[in-house]
Parts: sequence; C-alpha cells; structure tokens
Amino acid sequence: MDQVSVLLASSHIGLRLSLQQVLENEGWIKVVGMPASEADTLNLARTLAPQVIIVDFDPADDSVETGRRILKMSPDIKIILLGPHDHVSSVARKPATQAAAVLVESIEGLSKDSSPAELMQSIATVKRH
Repeated sequence: MDQVSVLLASSHIGLRLSLQQVLENEGWIKVVGMPASEADTLNLARTLAPQVIIVDFDPADDSVETGRRILKMSPDIKIILLGPHDHVSSVARKPATQAAAVLVESIEGLSKDSSPAELMQSIATVKRH
C-alpha cells in the first residue's frame, strides 16, 4: 500500500502523541501534522494537503463544522471523526453530518474505544473512496 499522509487534529496532546505513535508504527502512514486548534487544522489542511485528517470529535465543540470547512477548501481530503463511543453513532444520524458525508462521501465516524486495527481499517477505507 502506498504511504498515506495523515493530519491528527485534537486539542489533547496525549491523544495526538498516542495516535502518532500507533499510526507511524504501521509504516504505510505518515503523520504530517498535529494541530491543536480549528484554526491550525484548517491552516495545515491547506498547506500540507494530507490525504486523511483524523478529527477528535468533541460533542461540546463544532468538529463537524471544522470537517465541512476542510471539505469545502479541499474536497479530496478524507475525514475520520474520532469520538466518544456513545456519540459516534448519533453523529452519523445528525442531518448536518449526513449532508456533509453525502456531499463528498468522505466523513467516517469511529469510536475512541476502537482498536488500532479498526483505526487502520478506517484509514484504508476512506483512502480508497
């Protein structure tokens, strides 16, 4: 498999560092940036043009809107919303998320409880689409 460039967007440094270690151990994934804010995420998405962005979904903020802005700017980028188990399935049912996903077919939800293998599978899946 060709190497996939990934941006890890989270305000939690521990999550970013943990995900970076797990992803880069795979060999076919290169973490190109780890922004901590929406502004940094949008800037790095524009300048680094990663193939996949993993967005740490927090129900208290507007991660879905960040995803929409990224997709409006760079429709070829694939997005994985990584969130709490109890919110991931509800996010997929929200009209705003459905509209964004239908528009470009590039948003996928994944629980933070998922295994590294499930995360790798999600990256491979969104990369193929």
